[in-house]
Amino acid sequence: MYDLGRSLRERYGFLLPEHGMYTRDSTLVLSSASERCVLTAQSLLAAFYEPPKDAIDIPIRWQPVTVNVLKPEDDIVLGQRRSCPRLNQIRDELMVNPPPEFEQWLREGIAMKDYVSASIGLALPTMRHLFEICDALEVYHEHGFELPAWAGKIFPDQVSEFIRGYQLTFSGTEELKRIRGGAILKDLVAKMRASQNGTLSQSLLFYSGHDVTQTNLFNTMRVEQLLKGRPGYGATTVFELHETLGSDMEVRMVHYANTDQREPVSVDIPTCGNPCSLVNFERSVSGMMLEDYDRQCSRQ
Repeated sequence: MYDLGRSLRERYGFLLPEHGMYTRDSTLVLSSASERCVLTAQSLLAAFYEPPKDAIDIPIRWQPVTVNVLKPEDDIVLGQRRSCPRLNQIRDELMVNPPPEFEQWLREGIAMKDYVSASIGLALPTMRHLFEICDALEVYHEHGFELPAWAGKIFPDQVSEFIRGYQLTFSGTEELKRIRGGAILKDLVAKMRASQNGTLSQSLLFYSGHDVTQTNLFNTMRVEQLLKGRPGYGATTVFELHETLGSDMEVRMVHYANTDQREPVSVDIPTCGNPCSLVNFERSVSGMMLEDYDRQCSRQ
């Protein structure tokens, strides 16, 4: 994450205050309450906000940057831990009566769950339990550990495809998209509008969330370009807001697939292109923006 912070500094350093020091009026950082998300933000910001050599007399090239951690009970954007009975109801229904695009995934997932259960000698009650094992297999492999012999039948292709499908189930219906991805879309549009009309002082906003946070956002926006696999470690999506000669502004979307990528790839915004005027961007996502989380979550 430190290296990615340096790459972001090279691209967006011009947005820093002239003195190069952090101020709460120039930067807003929000993080999920998960410790790994807070550490991710801190590591990235250590590089992004590395102070100029002549700025302050300190023994290390580092300055503190405030990371605002969202309380789980208030978080509807990043970790999305706020209670939502409707979410559980819809996902339970999806696992029993899946829409056509999930039928094959569920069928193959059930077969894999039975195979893994037999292999480890322990019955896996739900797809969540299978996901946790598949996730562990990917992590073990990533760190060079030897996988159990039984994993050779399903790793890596079936495991990665199951994980991808499992994450998509979090936003697998139109209503799930609106709840899971619509909250962050509403927040993004509101921040862009506030920046345009001068009521938002910060020019830099950092959100530290989870891989499924990104998957939900991409799926809600229907950005197929970024739904081909699970987001990599440190995957970062940037929404840039550019001034234009007219009264409107332009939205540009770029993506870093992992922490090693120095230059981002440009992302086409569905039904809008890239760049996309702010008016058209808001219009393209308006149907999926979540207006009232608690009301939507209390539906039966």
